[in-house]
Amino acid sequence: MKKLTYLLLVILCVSLFFACKPKANSQSESQSNSVSDSVAHVHDFVNIIATESTCSKEGNIAHFYCKRCKKYYLDSDGVSEISLEQTKLPKIAHDGKKTDGTPSTCTQAGTREHWTCTKCGNTFADEQCAQSLVGSKIEIPPLSHDLYYVAETPVSQDNNGQKEHWKCESCNALFLDEDAQISTNLDDLIIYSLMKIPDFIVDVPSGVDPIVLQLTDTQIIDGSQSRPTVSSGDRITYSPDKIPRYCYDYLTEIIQETDPHLILITGDLIYGKYDDNGTLWQSLISFMDSFEIPWAPVFGNH
Repeated sequence: MKKLTYLLLVILCVSLFFACKPKANSQSESQSNSVSDSVAHVHDFVNIIATESTCSKEGNIAHFYCKRCKKYYLDSDGVSEISLEQTKLPKIAHDGKKTDGTPSTCTQAGTREHWTCTKCGNTFADEQCAQSLVGSKIEIPPLSHDLYYVAETPVSQDNNGQKEHWKCESCNALFLDEDAQISTNLDDLIIYSLMKIPDFIVDVPSGVDPIVLQLTDTQIIDGSQSRPTVSSGDRITYSPDKIPRYCYDYLTEIIQETDPHLILITGDLIYGKYDDNGTLWQSLISFMDSFEIPWAPVFGNH
């Protein structure tokens, strides 16, 4: 009985020893880790240099940032800790210069008054430069045209007429429709009388003096079409293959050198008795048309 009692006491003591030991070890390990962490942490600093504030961006003071603990310090020893907000410097004021607004018209967009900062170049709607503006907000769209209707003027034998159209009372612009989508001009509105229709209109650029080239007495001869009364010598002298040398080559040279806006040939273009079938006349027309310059013949003599 004594032996059994002694054995039970031994077992109880051993159980109590192991039950208490983990708690003691856990507290010991916690103290050990705390000391270890305190000793093991070494700051990994990034040196942040000071930057000046502008009117569009905050600046900052010189400081240090630890990449490990993600904290901010005034010194590289990690003693004087500060917050992120304490590192920032406020923006400086804008220097706004006023631009007066311009009113819109029916032909041109206007602008609203605004202020432009001489430092950053940004634009603002107020003198304090608090309300930012972009280019599209500065522009004021053009006004609508103030149109009135002009009825068609009928054409007569002696006078030209005019098509119906709409005219803006403000800018005098002309339109073919009341929505002012199809613009026009006075020349295009004319309805010509049969007695006043021009042969053609020559457009000359503004500020350029018009050049008119006058040619005369081209007197082109086609010896192959000679009438029986014409000598055989003329048939040889004025054979068709000689027309370029006698006439066309010279005309080409002077037209290219002059580069005129209009060409007039004032009479004696061809010898009719050498062109009974009209091919010589048709050839001259094709030749002159090839330059793509307006030209007109004045008939005379032959």
